[in-house]
Amino acid sequence: YLTLPGIPFLYYGEEIGMPSSSIPRKSLRDPVGIRFWPLPVGRDCARTPMQWNGEANAGFSRAEPWLPVDKSYRKVNVDAQIRERESLLSFYRRLLRLRKEKPALQVGRYRALPGADMGILAYFREGEEGRIAVLLNFTNRPFTLNGKAAKIEGGPWRILLSTYPGKEG
Repeated sequence: YLTLPGIPFLYYGEEIGMPSSSIPRKSLRDPVGIRFWPLPVGRDCARTPMQWNGEANAGFSRAEPWLPVDKSYRKVNVDAQIRERESLLSFYRRLLRLRKEKPALQVGRYRALPGADMGILAYFREGEEGRIAVLLNFTNRPFTLNGKAAKIEGGPWRILLSTYPGKEG
């Protein structure tokens, strides 16, 4: 969605892969979650403290937080990812930088790329300043741009950002 038209937003923790937490009934705070327990409704699972580091309370506070910290905090935290080039946080930072540098990703028109396989989202973001092809694979299999798959006209093309290390360029 950071490559789609519109105003992007991040909900804290998503940039490090913080999971939705399982909150014990006695710790619930959201009235909807309390009322309809044990149904998985309410907002508490997405409102646990930000996981800043692997220390007590995930570095969020020295005091006991209003909701329990997720068990993943020792490994899934900002401090563990901030200097790691291939971390999810680093990927988000590179993608946000790319969006800031490329006007087509900010205000460019959206044009679907026809012919992509099922599970592949492929489109252009186009503007006066240039065109960017966005190819997103939501499957667990490789996707190539040949044969009956989507063909990207124009070019030559450069990879600006990839989830595969070393593929840019």
